[in-house]
Amino acid sequence: MKFKEGCKIFRVQFPIYFIMGVLLLSGFWIFGDDTKEILKAAFFEHFAMKSIVFILSLSMLLSGLFLLTFGTLDFQKKWHSFLYEYIIRPPVDLGIALSSVAFALSSALVFVLLIEGSFQLLPHLFLLIFSFFIIAFAYWSIAFIAVDDKIFEDIKAKRCIGVFIIICVPVLLWMTVPTLTTT
Repeated sequence: MKFKEGCKIFRVQFPIYFIMGVLLLSGFWIFGDDTKEILKAAFFEHFAMKSIVFILSLSMLLSGLFLLTFGTLDFQKKWHSFLYEYIIRPPVDLGIALSSVAFALSSALVFVLLIEGSFQLLPHLFLLIFSFFIIAFAYWSIAFIAVDDKIFEDIKAKRCIGVFIIICVPVLLWMTVPTLTTT
C-alpha cells in the first residue's frame, strides 16, 4: 500500500464525520436531557476505540504471520496476491478508516469546544487527535512492510520482522485493553 492510498482512505472519511460530529454535538444546545443522552451515545459509538485496537492487533498478527511464512510478497504468485488483497489489506483499510472517523469526531469536538469557549480539555484533545494520526500510520506501515522490497530485501530479515510483529501483538493488547472502558 502506498502512503498516498492510506492518506486517501483517511481523507475521504473526514468531511462527513466532521459534519456529523458537529451536528450531533450542536444538538446539546437545542434538545432536552433524554435526547442529549441519545446524541452522546451516537457520538461516542463512532469513536470505536475497541475496534481500532483489536483490528490493529489482528492486522499485525496477520501481516506478521504472512511475513514469517512467506518472507516477502510476490504479486506474481496468485496465493500471495490473494492473501494480501483479501486477508491482510481489508483490516488495514478498515483500521485507517476508523482512525479517520475518530480523528474527524475529535476535531468536531474541538470545534464545538472552541465555539463554546471551553478550553480546559483542548490540550488533551489535541493529543488524542494526534494519536489517531499515529494509529493510522501504524496501520499503513503494516501494509507497507508486507509489500515493500526496498527497505528489507532479505527474506530472513522479513521473517524476523514478522516474528517481531507477532511478539508485539500481545504487548499491544496488554498495554491497551485495560484502558478501554466497557461503558
